[in-house]
Amino acid sequence: MAIKPQMENICEATKNIKDGTQEPLDSLATTVKAAERLHHMLKDERDKQREDLRITAEHIDEAASELHTSITECQNMLKALTPSLDIMQE
Repeated sequence: MAIKPQMENICEATKNIKDGTQEPLDSLATTVKAAERLHHMLKDERDKQREDLRITAEHIDEAASELHTSITECQNMLKALTPSLDIMQE
């Protein structure tokens, strides 16, 4: 996942502030931008996963419906054949 570079930017900015090699305001702006990018990336990933789950649920529903139809057809055929099978066994 592409979150690692954003987290590295945040950690680097924090380290630079502690070392005194970067001004806190610059670092804050960098950290906020990185946090915003991270937030958008996570939101996009969540939305994609929700869409994938919705599509998967639709496929499962369709498969279950087809399976139910197939079972119903088999039951109907069995009911239709039962009298013929009974006669043959006699």
